[in-house]
Amino acid sequence: MIAFQGETWVPITWLPGALPPATMTELKDSASVAGTAGAIELHVTSSAWITVVIDHAVEAKVLAAQGGDHARGVAYDFAFMGSVSLVNAPGAAGAVKHAPPLRRVVSQQRAIEIRNSDSLPKPPSWADPEEAWLPRKVADSFESFDTLADLQKYMKGKPATPFAILQMPDGRWGARPLDERTLQRLADNARRMAYNPEQFEKVQWYKNQFAEGRFQGLFVDGLYYRHLSQLADRYFDDPFMAAITSTDGTKECEVFAMGPSSYGRKPLAHKDALARWAELSQLDWPTVQHLETEPKHRSSSSSCAASASCTSSTPHTSRVATRSGTGCARSAPSPMARNRRRS
Repeated sequence: MIAFQGETWVPITWLPGALPPATMTELKDSASVAGTAGAIELHVTSSAWITVVIDHAVEAKVLAAQGGDHARGVAYDFAFMGSVSLVNAPGAAGAVKHAPPLRRVVSQQRAIEIRNSDSLPKPPSWADPEEAWLPRKVADSFESFDTLADLQKYMKGKPATPFAILQMPDGRWGARPLDERTLQRLADNARRMAYNPEQFEKVQWYKNQFAEGRFQGLFVDGLYYRHLSQLADRYFDDPFMAAITSTDGTKECEVFAMGPSSYGRKPLAHKDALARWAELSQLDWPTVQHLETEPKHRSSSSSCAASASCTSSTPHTSRVATRSGTGCARSAPSPMARNRRRS
């Protein structure tokens, strides 16, 4: 709620029983409203459907309290879905509703007076306020493209940014950027078979309104993931958990890095784990440092090959878990590269 001198000026409400939406209000001076300093501009932005009411009578008091010499004004900038109502307006039988996104601008100019030299000073007089409701264009929340080929070209041009791919109701393709923490959360949910692709489908702004798209997959590190289950062996936030967490019953694996603070696991059959351990044991540190478990994914110094029986590792030890136990091989200074992406 925005109040002026103890009176409610702009109350903001949302659906009964719903949690308060993420709503931002900002009240600031603005010289662009009426061409003079001291005018007031109120911005209201929300991620949900809300209702805003403007009290015209209080608005007039806000206008009158300004100290402009030649002009004064009030403006509102609304970027949300819902309604804006004007109450207590002269001549209006009730509330006058408008649908955002939009702007309301109220400006008032000093009245022009013609007096001769004998005229006595008069109190300042003002012309009637001019009021206008103006359309407001809100930028789309995410980039969208006419064709899938255009979308793919855009995503490939931003290899460091993971995306959720959406198809909008009008057939266009949207690219919703994700961060590493979100991918870690999605992967953790995938390991518990708790998939929720619908969480990406609500788009805050698309074509100047709220919209929903259909989840089509992920684009991460140049790879497409059609289903969130494909993240089960990816984006662990700890290399040890990557080593001991088997999603398919395979105990042996190679751990690799796939981001500044994330790790993946490559399941290995028993004979493959032994072969990989033997291979790494013959390499020196500079060579291992540039090895890639998968394209763009380097093997991890903290656990190159491991299993549920491997409870710890040291920076200079490569561990391979076999069915009979865990073997360790050392190299100078280490046969294992920290799991980092190739820059």
